Amino acid sequence: MPASTTPSPPGQGPADLVARVNRRLAEGQVQEAYADVLLAFRQQPAPVLADLLVNAATVGERWEEALTVLADLGSLFQPHHLARCEGVLALGAGYLDQAQRCAERLMSLPDRPDTGMALMVAIAGRQADPAAQLHWMRQRERGLTQIPLSLLPPRWEIQCLLGQHEQVLAEITRLVRAVPAGQVAVHHLLKLQQAMALHGGLRFAESTAIALSLASHLTAHQAPVGDKAMTARINTRRRQSRILAVIERLVLTRGLPVVIHAGTLLGLARDGDLLPGDQDIDLAVMPPATSAQVAETLVSTGDFRPQPHGVDSGGFRALVHQPTGLTVDITEYGREGERFVSRWRHPSGVILREATVPAFTSRLVDVPALGRRLPQPDDPAALLSATYGDWRTPDPCFDTLVAAPNLRGFTAYLGSVAAIRLADNLMAGRTDMARHLAQRLAAHGLARDIAARLTGDGT
Repeated sequence: MPASTTPSPPGQGPADLVARVNRRLAEGQVQEAYADVLLAFRQQPAPVLADLLVNAATVGERWEEALTVLADLGSLFQPHHLARCEGVLALGAGYLDQAQRCAERLMSLPDRPDTGMALMVAIAGRQADPAAQLHWMRQRERGLTQIPLSLLPPRWEIQCLLGQHEQVLAEITRLVRAVPAGQVAVHHLLKLQQAMALHGGLRFAESTAIALSLASHLTAHQAPVGDKAMTARINTRRRQSRILAVIERLVLTRGLPVVIHAGTLLGLARDGDLLPGDQDIDLAVMPPATSAQVAETLVSTGDFRPQPHGVDSGGFRALVHQPTGLTVDITEYGREGERFVSRWRHPSGVILREATVPAFTSRLVDVPALGRRLPQPDDPAALLSATYGDWRTPDPCFDTLVAAPNLRGFTAYLGSVAAIRLADNLMAGRTDMARHLAQRLAAHGLARDIAARLTGDGT
C-alpha cells in the first residue's frame, strides 16, 4: 500500500518519529522517510527535526531541497544549530563557499568551535586537500581535554596520505600499551589501523601478517553473522550524470582519449544504465595517451582535483569532482602486442598490480537511459570478460582489485590489500565479503584456516 500522506497523530512524540524515520532509512525507504520529516515540520518545527531532515536528505541526496526547507524555518532554531545543519547540507550539495561560511560562524561561537572545525575538515576533504584536513583535525584536538578514539583513525588516514606512516605507527603503539587488555574491540581497531599504516609504508609482509592475525582471531572467537544491509544512495545517478556530461563534452569537442571502463562500463553493458550502488565514474585512457594528460585536462575545467592515495600507484589516478564529491578513477594502459597492460608501479620501482585485457579501440555509443553519447570500447564484452569473468551475472562480493581474472600474479601489495579488507569486513559483519576474500587468499597459500572456518570446512 502507498505511504500515508497525512500528518502523524498529534500525540506521537519526537522520539517515535525519529525511530520511524531511522527505521525507514535503514530499510531503504528513503523517499517515505524524507516525506515523514517534512510532514512533521508542518506540525511542530523542532531542533530534533532539523537533525532528522539533515540525515534523511543526506541518505537521499536531497541536500538542495532540504536547504530550502531550512531557509524557510531557520528563524526557529538556535544560531549554532542552524549553522551546523546548513553547513552539512551545503557541503553535500557542493556549495563549498556557503559551507565554509557556516563553519566560520560556528567557530566564532564560544562553545561551538569544534563543530566548525569538523566542518572545515569535511570541506578540505571535498577539496582533496589533505594538508588542510590535517590542520583542522589538529586544531579540533587541541580544544579537547581527552581525544575520543573515534577521531584518530580519520586523522591517521590523512597522515598516511601525507607520508607520515612512522608517526602513526608510533602513536598506535603507545595506545596499544595504554588501553586495558579487556577492551578487545579497541585493540581490534588499533590492530587494523596498524596494518593499514604499514601497508601505506610499503611494508606489505608486516601488514599482511597483522591483518591475518586479526582476522584469525575474529573467526576463532566470534560466530559469523549475516552481511549488514547497505542503504542504496538513490540519487547518486543524478550526480554521476553531471560528471558524464563533462566527459561527453570533452570527448566530443576536444577529443579526450578515454573510454568508459570497469564498473561504469559493466552497468551500461549489462543493464543499459549505471549500476545502482556505484559511487564513482571509471575511465580508461587510450594509449599512447597517459592518465596524467587526461587528469590535467579534467583539472583544467576547474571542477576536478587530484585525489591523494595512500600508496602511489603511478599510472592509476583518481580525481574528485568537487561539485558532487564523487570520484573519477582513471586507468592507464600500455600496449603489448595485441593486448593492453595496466601496470601499477610505485615510484620506488615496486610493481603493485598488473592486469591485461585485449587491445581495443573507441567508439561513440548513444545511451538512452542517460541521454548521452559516450565513448566505449569497440568490444565491451571482451574487456568485461577479462576483468570480471562471468560479467553478466551480478556478484556483490566480487572484489575487482584483488580477484580480477586478468591479474598477472598476486603481488605482495594485493595480498596486503586482501588481508586488510578481510579483517575490515569481519569487523563490520560483512561475512559473505570476508568469505570471498579469504578464499582468494587461500588460493595463494594464505589464510587457509580462516577460509576453512568461514566456509564451514574447519573443525
